Amino acid sequence: MHTIRFLFIVGFVFLAPTVLLGQIYHPDTPMEARTDEETHAWLTKRLPLPQGWAYQMEHQEQTPTADYRLFGVYAGAVPAFGLQANVCVRRNGQVVSAVAPYYSRAEQLPAPHWNPEPSAPKTPVYFFDENAKTWVSAWQTRVRTAEPEHRWWERFEDDQTGATLYERDLLVHFESDEHAVQTDTTVTGLVFEPDPLTKAGVPYGGQYVDLNDANSAVLDPLRVTRGFKATWTGTQFVLSSGSVVIEDFDPPTSAPATSFIPSFAFSRTDNRFEDVNAFYHIQSFKNHTSALGFTAVPYAIPVDPHAINGQDNSFFDWSTTPPRLYFGEGGVDDAEDADVVVHEYGHALSQAIVPNTNFGDERNSLDEAFGDYWAVSYSRHLNNFGWQRVFGWDGHNEFWSGRSAQNATQKMYPGLSFINIYAHTNVFVDALMRSWPHVGRAEMDALVLESAHQWASGMSYRTAAELVLQADTLRNNGINAWRLHRDFATWQILLPKASNEEHATVFSQYIWGTEEGFVATTNLDVTCTDLNGRNLGTVHVAAGLHNLRLLWNVPPGAYLLRWETNGSHGHFRWAGF
Repeated sequence: MHTIRFLFIVGFVFLAPTVLLGQIYHPDTPMEARTDEETHAWLTKRLPLPQGWAYQMEHQEQTPTADYRLFGVYAGAVPAFGLQANVCVRRNGQVVSAVAPYYSRAEQLPAPHWNPEPSAPKTPVYFFDENAKTWVSAWQTRVRTAEPEHRWWERFEDDQTGATLYERDLLVHFESDEHAVQTDTTVTGLVFEPDPLTKAGVPYGGQYVDLNDANSAVLDPLRVTRGFKATWTGTQFVLSSGSVVIEDFDPPTSAPATSFIPSFAFSRTDNRFEDVNAFYHIQSFKNHTSALGFTAVPYAIPVDPHAINGQDNSFFDWSTTPPRLYFGEGGVDDAEDADVVVHEYGHALSQAIVPNTNFGDERNSLDEAFGDYWAVSYSRHLNNFGWQRVFGWDGHNEFWSGRSAQNATQKMYPGLSFINIYAHTNVFVDALMRSWPHVGRAEMDALVLESAHQWASGMSYRTAAELVLQADTLRNNGINAWRLHRDFATWQILLPKASNEEHATVFSQYIWGTEEGFVATTNLDVTCTDLNGRNLGTVHVAAGLHNLRLLWNVPPGAYLLRWETNGSHGHFRWAGF
């Protein structure tokens, strides 16, 4: 696990640095790079490498506003694993920035001395040994197993000693033309939108429970009819489109749903209901990202809604071509919950736009937060009820606790450990969802997707947040920057930023404004007055997030907050609610 570095800013002015936290690098002077060769030349000059090492472009993506060119670092054909730089170039050729989280390790790269022939399944790499803090020559292996359970093990073994340097499971867990005729045709089907509890407006419990798929009398009326594209083979309709195809490639056996009429109407007691539900929500979500102007996942993803031998788990598997999605049936069937379906598709999305970059504990956690954001954004636009509960039907019940899109325990980003990659996803998702209703679903989704095009191995939450602001600059000339920055600063993902605008985020290192009140970084005495000078009282607060309504029972409006701690003092104007 790499070290997270923190930067604390004191005072009133925040200027974008040339290097941000050792992860984002900007041009020293305005620079154009209209070709891959010009981008390579700029990167080599801006982030030089030791002799014998060079950047090689591994992947390229284009969005409506920018080109993204992902480079790896190589000695001949042997890569320095995880050492990447992702360059953003405006469509007019202007270089915006490079994200290179592990660039500090480039100084330690050894003189190239190792260039063996690959021996399948072994691939030669240089790997950074976290314990010895040095690069070593190593063999990378990837082995896919299905028994006793699904795993895709990636291991790095020291070339000299054979010792295992690092290993991980690459499956991203939730915890020939056969047809004579193939035509996309609009059909209808019954689905949960996004799940039965949200539709009913109730939490899990009472009569609203799974009952091992037997509770049709209560749950079937909560289905809705929706139209979508399916394929007519000449004899029947099948769940196949340019976005997704339902297949049976993993136990238990369950023949995919078909129909002789343009209707897929099944009870949720019928396995074919999950086929339709997963198919519809992936297609709907893919249509949404396409409408925003993003190519995103450029293939029809195979999906098995009845997989993993009935386990209560789901995962994205990119060991196959094309990658696949597996949904388990333990507890609540995962494919019945649009949150689970869209979350897992989110992993396919990130792998498609920034392949082979999901390395590092915090970067792994960021991928989980990415999936959670898509699940929440998608479900919330359908129905606002209980949007804070991620996996509101599959979880938050006797089977498992689910996750949250709100940081209810007020965790602050500095000092968080990401060894458990699922533990703090709500810190990042909370910040995004604070801006979501104000920026709007479509534009907020576009900002998140645009920003993810510049991710790289070793990414931090803080760098990801900066890239969201950069995306707003690319798309909207920064019109939402103050709000985005304020909401990320609520949990100290971004540092406080002073502003001359009415909606200033912060005025000191000790306290700054948020949507509902303010964050204190230490114990403070805070006095609130209205703009007529009426003193509403002084309170002593501990470090954390504080709500003005709860502290002073004030109505919406503007107030002056004066603070004092250990000889330091100040004030700022707050407006909200």
